[in-house]
Amino acid sequence: MRTERLLALSVLALVLLPSHVAAQYACPDQGRFWDPNKCISFLEQRVLKRFPGLFRRNGQRLVVPFANGKQRVFVSGEREKGHEDSSIGYTFLDYFPKIGYGLVGVGYYEGSTDLLVNMKTGESTDIAGHPVFSPDGFRFAVAKDIEMVGRGISLPSTVSAQQV
Repeated sequence: MRTERLLALSVLALVLLPSHVAAQYACPDQGRFWDPNKCISFLEQRVLKRFPGLFRRNGQRLVVPFANGKQRVFVSGEREKGHEDSSIGYTFLDYFPKIGYGLVGVGYYEGSTDLLVNMKTGESTDIAGHPVFSPDGFRFAVAKDIEMVGRGISLPSTVSAQQV
């Protein structure tokens, strides 16, 4: 019975989570000409309204200070000059104060991932998608719909109060 219930919840998550998460981190309609910089600005300003001073944006540089006094600078742009397919972009998508972690979206020429960043130490973990937290705020699932591969769900290690 418990296995059947867990399987049913997993299937439901695979169906519902991608659209819920996509809506959470969606940009407003910009009409006919979409500008990725406007989208990044919109998403980051939404976080800064709730948590002023959490990070800074200086053009292509995303500067994230940590409680330990260090900082990390994420630089967007081409990794190899003249090779558009080497492009990478960083966006600060969200902050989860209950566990003290930030979510940094990483966009590649083809594809994307998400980093869960410890705002005390600067350590990061690639979680491959946007997290959806449990009601207690200490567990999360990640669902991702990857073209040509299919949908998947992962349950990364629990983030506990002791880790934060």
